[in-house]
Amino acid sequence: MGREVRPVPINLRNTRIIPFEFQYFEPESLEEVLQLLGTYGSEARVLAGGTDLIVKMKIRAIEPKYVINVKRIKELRYIRVDEDTIRLGALTTWRDLERSDLVREKVPALYDAVKSMGSVQIRNMATVGGNLCNASPAADSAPPLLVHEARIKLTSIEGTREI
Repeated sequence: MGREVRPVPINLRNTRIIPFEFQYFEPESLEEVLQLLGTYGSEARVLAGGTDLIVKMKIRAIEPKYVINVKRIKELRYIRVDEDTIRLGALTTWRDLERSDLVREKVPALYDAVKSMGSVQIRNMATVGGNLCNASPAADSAPPLLVHEARIKLTSIEGTREI
């Protein structure tokens, strides 16, 4: 394994943003993320864009003991073509999709849907992975991705699978 990932100190006392204590991590690789998730399991939540997670934490709908910020994991933010398949990284933002000629030309249902998703500020922060993993009935990305017969690659400490 790589380096030991330690919590980043944050002080939330005297703030109304998040009304409870938690440990906050900023791993630098996918391997470190998987290590943390393997260690903390269901007590942890992954933070990327935070457009849903932070709202839920503010109102105490969820109170994770551990928050793992994955925004630094560059290998998870991409739009690319491999052979005849367009691949989107989990950290790709809706704004990235909106600005992509490749998405506009090759995945038109997704491109059309992106333009109606939230404000520009939300599209700048919200990620493809977060939208799919949030299990919201209003997951904007699911219908256009289904239209294009998308597959999802899931990775855990135990390995990778595609659904």
